[in-house]
Amino acid sequence: MLGAVVLIAAQGRLDGMAAAFRGVGPQSGDASGLRTIARFGVPYTLLQLAGLALFTARLHAAGDRGPAVAALALVVFSAAFSAIEGSFHASVTVWAAQEAARTGAAPPFYQPLRRWANGDVQLVYMSAFLCAMLLYSWSALRTGLLSGWLGWTALAWSLMSVPLYFLVLGAPLVIVVSPLPFGVGLLLRG
Repeated sequence: MLGAVVLIAAQGRLDGMAAAFRGVGPQSGDASGLRTIARFGVPYTLLQLAGLALFTARLHAAGDRGPAVAALALVVFSAAFSAIEGSFHASVTVWAAQEAARTGAAPPFYQPLRRWANGDVQLVYMSAFLCAMLLYSWSALRTGLLSGWLGWTALAWSLMSVPLYFLVLGAPLVIVVSPLPFGVGLLLRG
């Protein structure tokens, strides 16, 4: 993952990179998206992992003996697949953009690979993450770690996130706000 961050930061600053990215498809309109991943996505993912590990420990101490650990395993799995997708864009997409700038078109095998990374790989890690949020919500309600209204809010949001992501948005932004009720719950408990 660190290699992807270095590549994103370096490639995003090269002269003419934004123009080169126009040749590799709408998902990579310019290098600014890759810089955003490097600046915010990776640190956010690491903070999210740390926060959910803390939440798992609190759930375990409150009497949860399985679902929270399974949820954390799903989150780690999700983060690994997210890093794979980010690494693809930080390396292969950057290379395809350079080829498009040099030859006038991206290599013919790039678009199917991009669709696979943006479709299938993202589907796997988003599904794992959303299942983890459901497990966390259920566990928080069952153990009483969160207040009733916040536990039910977390469960409702987790349930709504599935169709919101798969049928409406199709954007990883759902991941950003999904753990929010758990963080609020921990802050309210002190």
